[in-house]
Amino acid sequence: MKQDIEREDEIDLLALLLKLWKGKKTILKYFILFFCLGIFIAIFSKKEYTASSLVLAQEGNSSGGGITGLASLAGINISSSSSEFILPKLYPSIAQSIPFQKKMIQTLIQVKDSEVPITYQEYYTKYQKETFIDILEKYTIGLPSVIMSSKEEDVLPTTTVVQDSTGVYNISREERRLFSLLNSQFKITTNEKENTINLSFSMEEPQAAAQMLQQAENYLQETIIEFKTCKTKRQLDFIQKQYESAEKAFKEKQIQLAAFQDMNRGLISAIPMTRQTQLQSEYNLAYNLYLELAKQLETQKIKVQEDTPAFISIEPVSIPLDKSKPNKGMIIAIWSFLGIILGIAVIFGKDFLKKIKNKSQEE
Repeated sequence: MKQDIEREDEIDLLALLLKLWKGKKTILKYFILFFCLGIFIAIFSKKEYTASSLVLAQEGNSSGGGITGLASLAGINISSSSSEFILPKLYPSIAQSIPFQKKMIQTLIQVKDSEVPITYQEYYTKYQKETFIDILEKYTIGLPSVIMSSKEEDVLPTTTVVQDSTGVYNISREERRLFSLLNSQFKITTNEKENTINLSFSMEEPQAAAQMLQQAENYLQETIIEFKTCKTKRQLDFIQKQYESAEKAFKEKQIQLAAFQDMNRGLISAIPMTRQTQLQSEYNLAYNLYLELAKQLETQKIKVQEDTPAFISIEPVSIPLDKSKPNKGMIIAIWSFLGIILGIAVIFGKDFLKKIKNKSQEE
C-alpha cells in the first residue's frame, strides 16, 4: 500500500515536471519579458545616496546639593535630582513630530542645480523633477493616492505650516507631502543594549544627504536637551528671581542699619538700642537669606550644565561616495524571478481553465 502511494507521488511529480517542460516556451517568454522590464527599471530608477552616523546617547548626571534653605523659606520642594529623560526608542516619534519636520524642510542644502544653498522645501518643489519611473508608479500603483489627494484639495490649506492663536498647526498639502518624504528618508535605529543610535538620511545628491543628516542630528539633540533641562531651568529661573529679590532686600536693610547707627552715635538709652537690635536682626536675616540663595543659584547653574545630555559622536557624518540605490543586480533578479513564477502560473492557469471548460461541456 505504501509503495503504491509513493509510486503515485512519483507519477504526479513526473507529470508536473513534464507539464513544465512542455510549457517551457511560455516560461521563457515571461522570463525574457520581465528580465527586460527589470533592466529598464534598474536603468531608469532614481539614484540615491545614504549618509549615516553613529552616536552614543549620554544622559547628564545629576549632582547632590543642599537645596533645602529655599524649600523651607519659600514653602516649595526643589529636588536636587532630575529624573526626566527621553528614551532612545522615542527618538523616531520626535523625528516625526510637526515642529521637528518643520525645521527640517527649512534646512539649507547645497545642490548641483543651484549655485547658492537652498532649502529642502525649495529643492523638492522647484528643482527636483519626476523620473519616468516616478510618473509610471504614480499613475499605476499610486493612482488611488492621486485620486484621494485630488479630493482633499478643497479641504487642506495651501499655505505653509503655521500656528494659530490656540497653538494648533495648519499644514498644507505641500508640507504633508514633504513630511511623508522626510519620514521615508530619515531613519533612526536604536541599540538599547549598547545605548547607541544609528542615524541615516537618503537623498539623490550625496552632499545634500550629509547636510540634512547633520541638521537632523542637531535638531534631535536640541529637542532632547530642551526636554531634559526644562524642569531644571524653571527652577533656575525661580531661584534667580528669589535671589534678586533677596539681594534688593539685603541692601535696603544694610542701608537702614548703617543710617540708624550714624544718627544715634553715643546714645545709650534703651529705645535706640532696642531699635538697633531689631534692625541688626532684620539685617542678619536678610543677609543669611541672600547668602543661601546665592549658593543655591550657583548650585542650580552647575546642575543645568550637568543635566544637559549630549550625543557623543562615534561615527561622524560624512558625504557618501557610493550609491545605496538602486541595486541593479537585485532588481533584475527579482523581476526575472517574477517572470518565471508568472510563466508557471499561466501554464497551470490554462490547464485549470481547460478542465473547468471540459467539465461544463460534459454537464
